[in-house]
Parts: sequence; structure tokens; C-alpha cells
Amino acid sequence: MAGASGNAIAVRESAGADGTVRGASAYILVGGRSRRMGTDKALLKRGGVRVLDAIAAELAAVASPVTLVGDPRRYGAMGLACIPDRWPGLGPAAAIATALAHSQQDWNLVVACDLPAVSRHLFAALLDCARRANADAIVPATPEGRLHPLCAVYHRRALAAFEAAVAEGRFAVHDVLARLETGRFEPPHPEALRNVNTPEQWTSYLKHGRD
Repeated sequence: MAGASGNAIAVRESAGADGTVRGASAYILVGGRSRRMGTDKALLKRGGVRVLDAIAAELAAVASPVTLVGDPRRYGAMGLACIPDRWPGLGPAAAIATALAHSQQDWNLVVACDLPAVSRHLFAALLDCARRANADAIVPATPEGRLHPLCAVYHRRALAAFEAAVAEGRFAVHDVLARLETGRFEPPHPEALRNVNTPEQWTSYLKHGRD
């Protein structure tokens, strides 16, 4: 389908009394192996605040509930609901399938735990774009065309495609997107989508707020 883009997105007209957007849930993918970082990326702290908690707060401003997808034994005491990955160790496509199977909402924000610069403004814009487009997923794209499927919005109807991909042993999210009607969203501040995978990247983010 044609790509979607936007700058200032008005979301108040679709917001509930508590400021959240009706019909949207949010999921944070946690529990990756963090091999290059050497420690759990979700538990890194900036200014005394865990990355996980910072992302959750931004999501909670526009969607409800916010749920973790990961091992409840490790993340169950984080102050957020946590559901176990149905296929632990098989990567983000399996985790997204877990989230969509759990959700009771049509639209679902899915965010990896290694994106410390994401904001409620980005999430609100993605949700607004999703409601305006006839798509199964809305995925941010950089001006160079790089997709960021781990900071995206998925409709619950995309579940079948994710489950089929996992059953076939196709665990790359990009493979699943090829099966879906996917809209591209060009964020006004693409630097917010830069993740942190290494100690050097994390140190740079702490110093500069960017990679």
C-alpha cells in the first residue's frame, strides 16, 4: 500500500478521559539475550530510571494496558503485567504473536526494550496513522527506507500471519510484514528509533541523547 507519513498529529479527538487512546493496547518486548550489551538492556538506568519504566510511561500516556512480553519470573515484579512468550527464544516475531494473541484491542503498539528515546508523541502519531490507513501494520521508516518493526502498531488481525510464520520457522519480522498490508510512517524525528545494543552505544546515548 502507499506509504503514510505525518508531522503534527492531533489525537485528542480519539482520546479517552484519562488521555489514553481508545482501542489500543501496548506491549514491551523484554528478555532478549543482550549478548552485545552484556547486561539486560531493559534494566539499564538513565537518571535513576530504568529504560523499561521510561518506555512504559510513554506508552501509558496513549494506550492501555501496557504489558510486558517476557519471563514473568524475571520481570513479574516490575510493576507491570507480564505474560510469558509462547515461544521463548525464537525472537521478536514469536513475541509479537504472543502479544497479539493476548490482546483484547484491535490496535497494538509493540516496542522493543532497547529504544530509550521513544516518546508518547511518536506513539500517538503511529496510532493516529493506523486508524487513518487500511492496513494490518504501521511501521516507522527512515528517509533511507529502513523499517523499524519493533516500534510499530499491529492490528489484531495480523495474528494469523505471525502464527503461520512461526509455525513455518520463519522468525524474521520483515518476512511477516511481506505478508501483511503494511503502511510506512515517516517520523519527523527518526533519531528516536535508534536502539542501543552495546555498552558504547549506551554510553553515547547517556552523553548525547542519541547514537
